[in-house]
Amino acid sequence: MLKFVGVSGLIAAFAWSAAHELRQIQWKEVRIAFAAIDHDRIAFAGVCLLLNYALLTLYDLLAFRVLGVNLTWGAVAPRAAAAFAFSNFVGLGFVSGAAVRLRLYRDLVPAPATLAKVIALNGISLWGGLLATVGVAMFLCEQPMMIPGKLTDLRNFAPVLVGLPAAWVLFTALSRFLPAKLRESLPPLRPLHILGLLLLASADWITLAAIYLALLGPIPPETLIAGATGFWLSYLFAMILVIPAGIGIFEAAITHFVGPIRPAEELLAAALAYRILYYLFPWLLATLGMGVVAAVPVAGRLTPNHSSRLKQVEPTMQEIVTE
Repeated sequence: MLKFVGVSGLIAAFAWSAAHELRQIQWKEVRIAFAAIDHDRIAFAGVCLLLNYALLTLYDLLAFRVLGVNLTWGAVAPRAAAAFAFSNFVGLGFVSGAAVRLRLYRDLVPAPATLAKVIALNGISLWGGLLATVGVAMFLCEQPMMIPGKLTDLRNFAPVLVGLPAAWVLFTALSRFLPAKLRESLPPLRPLHILGLLLLASADWITLAAIYLALLGPIPPETLIAGATGFWLSYLFAMILVIPAGIGIFEAAITHFVGPIRPAEELLAAALAYRILYYLFPWLLATLGMGVVAAVPVAGRLTPNHSSRLKQVEPTMQEIVTE
């Protein structure tokens, strides 16, 4: 009940904030700002996108290694990238990403329990990295990060945000003192494993901020940390509210938190470009790739040297494409 009231309150607060912000926005100015995003900014954001997806593939790889499943990066990378592309685009990543992974890894990891642990580790790492990143950023941020209504400065909660991932590391270090039955149900994690996963997730979130800030355009050095902090806070609220892909919530939050340093029109134009580049473009590529793999019988006659590799994942890909 408390969770429902809290989530409802956040939705109402950001709905009010969005309505207040949108009344002041000239949508013609948003279109102009979107058209003004030059090729250099898009190219740099594209490089950050490639780096980000390279990091995303390591989530699955490291999780498998922690669980004692030794798979090569070449086997994991295309499956992980496709799973993240679908979960990012569809939203509700824990559900959509899980469904795609169960299909894609079926030929490599037949045990659903192992995949469930991988998915859980990915989710915890993703959240832990975000909390740690935004927490550290708020320690360094000089600009107030007020919630809608200016009730409090979110920078006051920085110790809590940093403390949660730290508690995860501490729990892992002390897990050997837990009852044997409980230890057996937990992944065989060590503090160094958790630190590695948190560093990976933090690098993931930093590259995400780099994509958005590149599309937003030049930011004075003195406001760079504030811009990145506002981006991460906007993502955090969008994820907390469990709305698919954070549609509307992210845009309302970004105009609220980063509004003091950039015009709302430019922030929304960059958010639209970000959604196209980070959500739509990888999903289209993943779908196209699955379609190509589903056409293996034809592709195999044209490219016999690669057909044997494609056939290994053909049944899985075909089911995803057709279902």
